[in-house]
Amino acid sequence: MREARRCFKSKLKWCQDNEYQIKMDILATHHKEKDFKSFWKQTKKLETASCLPASIDGKSEPHHIAEVFRKHFKVESPLGPVQRVFDIEEKSCSESARFTAKEVANVINNMTRGKSPGHDDLSIEHLQYAGVHLPRVLTMLYNACIGHEYLPQELMKTIVVPVLKNKTGDATDKNNYRPISLATVIAKVLDGLLDRRISKHIQVHEAQFGFIPELSTKTAILRLKHTVQYYFTRKTPV
Repeated sequence: MREARRCFKSKLKWCQDNEYQIKMDILATHHKEKDFKSFWKQTKKLETASCLPASIDGKSEPHHIAEVFRKHFKVESPLGPVQRVFDIEEKSCSESARFTAKEVANVINNMTRGKSPGHDDLSIEHLQYAGVHLPRVLTMLYNACIGHEYLPQELMKTIVVPVLKNKTGDATDKNNYRPISLATVIAKVLDGLLDRRISKHIQVHEAQFGFIPELSTKTAILRLKHTVQYYFTRKTPV
């Protein structure tokens, strides 16, 4: 048994050394051919990921750290408990909100690939290659949710991942993290359906840049610069 274990460790070390040598040979080839773009790209792959901090705000146990982030990222609505206020023409509204399999398929095919999955480990690629019958099945699910005004708990469940803001800052400070919510792709498709329906009835202000197609913070910054330049060239207060 000891001899087999020693042999296994020896082979594992040989494989690791051999793999490292192959990567070094690739780097040397790129450098020799003066292909510096590929050289630095391969070099970046050799960088080891930064280790997780041993503690956050003095807490070292994983469940204690999770509790710290849960309290830190928790957001309570200033509006208080949700109250039912829309009770006019419920039947007609419910009927008009019904989706079609074509709409579901369109949302699925236009979603960006390569995103992190939610708690169910499903990605958009699973839905895009699941076959032609899936949109019809999801349509029945979404219409049932709208019709009964109910969403299953698994559909609303998200995984909140803390992401370091400043890599050169204090990794043990909870304020140096921002949250990213990973929702199930089934809920994302429903979000896309609702967004398309609601956007038809909402007139967005011209100064709105967030969550608008073909607009971003760069557009907002450009408009701000043009506004400042306009008043500055006319020697008036901004």
